[in-house]
Amino acid sequence: FGFKPKVVARENAEANEFLASRKLAVESIGSQLSVSSEIDILNKMIERDKPSLMIFDLLTQEDEPGYLPAIEHKGSPLIAITDDSNYRALAADLVLNGNPNQIGKDYSDKSGHYLIGPQYFLMDPKNGQVAIKRPNGKVKDILLTFGGSDQNNLVFKTLTALKMIVWYSSLKITIVVSRACGYLDDLKEKLNRLNLNNIEL
Repeated sequence: FGFKPKVVARENAEANEFLASRKLAVESIGSQLSVSSEIDILNKMIERDKPSLMIFDLLTQEDEPGYLPAIEHKGSPLIAITDDSNYRALAADLVLNGNPNQIGKDYSDKSGHYLIGPQYFLMDPKNGQVAIKRPNGKVKDILLTFGGSDQNNLVFKTLTALKMIVWYSSLKITIVVSRACGYLDDLKEKLNRLNLNNIEL
């Protein structure tokens, strides 16, 4: 494409190894910086490198209302990628949010262009082509996870369906959820009510 992409990432050995294996240039910043310190460092990098395009993969910093507006992008297009379930306008030229909970949300009065809904979720199409295998032999353990957002609360429906099986068996269920799911407290409360020793969250 005639340009050299560079990834700026918080210090993380595994992430750096992954990026290096893809032959990407990586510049690390501290993982424990305050928001204002991180913004200051990024702005100095932008001043130094003068990038022609910037892409921010946002996880938690978008919760800071001043984060993106404080990025001095000097007229270079700024793209923000997020998977927030809630309605949230971001100070970017282009926002990609593939979370299904975004369907029907209207950003037409906001500046910037919004590509929202699952058709814009960034994922290798091969992940949707994995064949589902039936268990062979005796099932001993169950891993229950529905990704980061689980917008349809499938974990609750599945637990309800499995409740009687788990109650009268020694099956161990491990539930993995993200704090981004929005229902962590409700899930903990449900598991406390079930009072089963063979479920781990």
